[in-house]
Amino acid sequence: MMVWLPLKVETAAQKKMFHGADYVFMADMWNPKHLSDSRHLWVPISWENGAPVLKKQKKNGRSACF
Repeated sequence: MMVWLPLKVETAAQKKMFHGADYVFMADMWNPKHLSDSRHLWVPISWENGAPVLKKQKKNGRSACF
């Protein structure tokens, strides 16, 4: 069984990069036909009513795919 844990954003530089978020969601975006063209997704997590919320980021923003 896999356990999902958010990445804690702690330094001032990290908070600036992730738009003041306290946590960041990170994921792999695999391209099975071209593994070398796979990407990583980093998205700030905000909290609403005690639940995590991932908001779509601008393509040219700092939280886009890398």
